[in-house]
Amino acid sequence: MVDEAVRCDIRYAEAWNRRRHVLNDLGQRTQALNSYDQALRIDPRYPSAWSGRAGVLCQLERYSEALTAYDNALNINPNFVQAWDGKGTTYYHQGNYAQALEAYERTLLLNPKMTSAWHNKSLALIKMHRYQEALTAAEEAIRLSPNDPDNWQRKVEALRQLRRRSDALIAEGEVFRLRAEKK
Repeated sequence: MVDEAVRCDIRYAEAWNRRRHVLNDLGQRTQALNSYDQALRIDPRYPSAWSGRAGVLCQLERYSEALTAYDNALNINPNFVQAWDGKGTTYYHQGNYAQALEAYERTLLLNPKMTSAWHNKSLALIKMHRYQEALTAAEEAIRLSPNDPDNWQRKVEALRQLRRRSDALIAEGEVFRLRAEKK
């Protein structure tokens, strides 16, 4: 259906952007990048296309290119939440946890209910050995999305580092229960 929209109007940037989602979900990253490039040729001020392109580049481990694409999205729309979150993830994959944390905090200023940003903030804080803050972030992710076992796993990791073994065991039980329910 997306290819039909592209064929009907090859100058329709949103169709090219949506085509990328399908291709990326199918694991066809190069074709997904080509779709983003086409969307950006049509509309170079399309922050969603820049951010999406950056996400694919990050998946391909082309981190500096991803950061440039996220910056392009943020130059167009400084409050584009997904670009801030994605930029944080890119920094995280580079091992730059302090900058990842800054990006996640900016994301949460813009959207305090974005569960993935709380989850990712917890990951970065764990890497930075800031375990109490990581626990707080994991608990907020759990509050927003209590049935996501990955959020509970972040809590387990923080509790273990804080040497709160009995609390960690209880949280770990929740991880196992939730994962079993998903099977």
